[in-house]
Amino acid sequence: MNWNDVGDGSHTVRALADGTEIGRATFTVVTLGLGSFPTGLVGNFTVANFPQTGMRTQVQWQESQQNFVITGARFSGVDEGLCTTKQGSAGDGRGGAANIAWGNPCLLSGNTAVLRVQPRNTAPLIVEGESREARAAEGGAFFLCASKLTIRQGSKTFDLKDFLLVDFAGNDVCRDISLGSVIDLLLQVNALSELNFNAPFTVLYNGQAVVDFPGTFVPGTPKVAVSLPELNFPINVTAPALSATSSRVIHAINAVSDSEARTQDEPCQEQSFTIPNVGGGTLLGGMTLIANGSGGNAFSIISGGEINLRPGLLLIATVRFCPISTAPVSGAIRISTNVGVELIL
Repeated sequence: MNWNDVGDGSHTVRALADGTEIGRATFTVVTLGLGSFPTGLVGNFTVANFPQTGMRTQVQWQESQQNFVITGARFSGVDEGLCTTKQGSAGDGRGGAANIAWGNPCLLSGNTAVLRVQPRNTAPLIVEGESREARAAEGGAFFLCASKLTIRQGSKTFDLKDFLLVDFAGNDVCRDISLGSVIDLLLQVNALSELNFNAPFTVLYNGQAVVDFPGTFVPGTPKVAVSLPELNFPINVTAPALSATSSRVIHAINAVSDSEARTQDEPCQEQSFTIPNVGGGTLLGGMTLIANGSGGNAFSIISGGEINLRPGLLLIATVRFCPISTAPVSGAIRISTNVGVELIL
């Protein structure tokens, strides 16, 4: 959409279903005042405290979109060399080749990456008068399969057991990608994996390095010290106390069966724990709640999900439990920071 055609000022967009409004949002447009489609403009800027306090975001003018696009974002203390997009070449072992652009959005949780794969022609230009169509046919497609992608971080190598790689429609990827086409992919790290994109890593395809995200020296060494008490959520006074099998597990027992009973007799409960930064340097990261089955709807982190701690400070995190069934449920927490991943099981 060309926002220049919308015009400066405040605007409202409405969503309708069968003529009935189901939602609306208000937004503001600021144009450059240079007409509907200005050309020849170039600009790269760093915006402080956007989209949230403490974050520095790089934007670049994109003429085709007539807008600024985000090219990188990071919190102070996160390695600047990691928060960018890098491009490399990959071979599929069958003669096909592609350019792979790997974008690291540097989320505090360090668990997401965005890829763009574009097959390229490797056929040599040796036949005089050869048509473009004939050369394209010689080049072949690129065989893209998620199982051929691995990520090396430190002494460990991560594969499909540690992440999910899908296209933007949510489909698994293992097929030929034809010349002239482009496919965008989303990589999501599994909750129980120690892979963390806020630390140096190397991307490999078919066993060959594609892009490398090396670290640079950051003054100070943050250190997380987590000592979680048992977070017990007893549902009623007659429920037996659950014996502690771990001091880092969230437990809920004898939940009520429906939302009405929960609201009247067993309201949501909240309990908290602390995460201190006992080292030097800023501790950055995030927490992910892990719960199987109905526990995924029963537990939620309502505060402290994002970690941004200077030395000596601590974060208070709060977990909420809202029972939704009669079955006992349990959960765990994954803490991913710029000093690594800790699985709180």
